[in-house]
Amino acid sequence: MPVVETPARRPGPLRDLGLTAALFAVAMALVAAGALTFVHPDAFLAVALGGWLLAVLAFVAWLSHRRSTAWMFVFGLVSFFVMLTPAFVVQEMVLGVRGEPVRATVVAVEQPAGDGDGLVYTLAGPSGERLPGLLEAHDGFTVGSVVDVVADPRGLVRPQLAAEVVDGTVAGGVCTLLLFHGVLLLFAWFVIREKHRAAPEAAPADAAAGTPVPAAPSERADDGELVPSAQWAFLTLPIGRAFFVLVLAAGAVFVLIPGVGHTYAKFWGVPGRVAVASCDEHFSADAAGFTCHGAFSADDGTVIDRVTLAPDLPARPTAPVPARVAGASSTEALTDAYDAWATQLFGGLAMAGIALFALVTILRQRRINRDM
Repeated sequence: MPVVETPARRPGPLRDLGLTAALFAVAMALVAAGALTFVHPDAFLAVALGGWLLAVLAFVAWLSHRRSTAWMFVFGLVSFFVMLTPAFVVQEMVLGVRGEPVRATVVAVEQPAGDGDGLVYTLAGPSGERLPGLLEAHDGFTVGSVVDVVADPRGLVRPQLAAEVVDGTVAGGVCTLLLFHGVLLLFAWFVIREKHRAAPEAAPADAAAGTPVPAAPSERADDGELVPSAQWAFLTLPIGRAFFVLVLAAGAVFVLIPGVGHTYAKFWGVPGRVAVASCDEHFSADAAGFTCHGAFSADDGTVIDRVTLAPDLPARPTAPVPARVAGASSTEALTDAYDAWATQLFGGLAMAGIALFALVTILRQRRINRDM
């Protein structure tokens, strides 16, 4: 009498989701260390990228998910941005809960690595003691400048400018971290579910003959790879199409809002001049530039205490710079050289048009399916 072997039971998707939650919780805790005082600001991106990459590789290795699917791509993109948030949330939470205001003095200025337009400052307290951690800011402070910051009395996280710190609670910070962790797990669930649905089932044995019955063939090409229609099939589903429309719509809003404001300021804004008070020097691969700040005085007498000139200037100005602002509440003044408005405006309109076309197509298809 033939013996029928019971196939080994595979781990369920909920177990995979639980292990994924634990894995990325540990990774987010490691990335949160980027806000600690002993981590140089230049090393933060390396810490975040390293934590994200290790977590994603461990996630893929655990699932043995070798297919390059759309959900895997979306999960990788979402997880990258989620993994950048813990350090900022922890810093804001600690300073908002127990931070103390300090009038500090700049004792050293450092240009960070990369093409960033900010600077890194070493600060000393009122009695001359060095404050733990380095301050990152876009303001053009110099050695000897006095700045108002909020510092952690226990020296755990880096200080921040007092104007950028808001009151917070531990519960609020924890809820924010849990929210981002939940968003990450939501997209991880789609990858896990897809992996379990695609996993081949064990071939059942023929009880009479004792031979296995071949499983149904999968959608594979001659070389063994899944055909693209199977890999990217979720784009044909309503949730996939809706996700595509939402991404385009969000991108259009993200680009159009500044584009419309900059276009208005460029052509119909209030003219005036900016008396430059400070500049941040930054370097790129081919040139140096200066991000400058100062008070804006309009031709009609309106005064804005502080604006930032756009675009960056090739040299420190020695005289007031002609510029335009959108209104009395503007924080940015545009010079005649500003030309990014066209890319923002027309790029945003193109994305909005594609999103609208995709939405109309989805609604039309739903109506056709309903009438059939």
